[in-house]
Amino acid sequence: MFESPDDDTRVQLFKLIELARARDEQTFTALFNYYSPRICSYLAGMVNNLEDRDELAQETFLRAWKELPNLRHPSRFKPWLYPSEARVFRFEQDWTITQLWILQLNLFGGQFS
Repeated sequence: MFESPDDDTRVQLFKLIELARARDEQTFTALFNYYSPRICSYLAGMVNNLEDRDELAQETFLRAWKELPNLRHPSRFKPWLYPSEARVFRFEQDWTITQLWILQLNLFGGQFS
């Protein structure tokens, strides 16, 4: 998929991860800018459209921001960040159920017996 970063880049990423764990927003933005294209590319192979891909990517980075202080080992950041296939599958199921619910509301005008 993507080449692994060289040792200097890896050390810099670990430093950025440590700063982001301390809630430095600018540093998290730098991590976002580095990993976002990779996450989007990864997700594009798992979902059928760009809207779902972008929503999953946004969910991934929101979860990362919330849970980053709990990450113990910066070396595990990349596998920790990437969404699991199970989470993508749940997202697609939830999305389908929500769309069906909206369709029913539109068809029946919100009237259910």
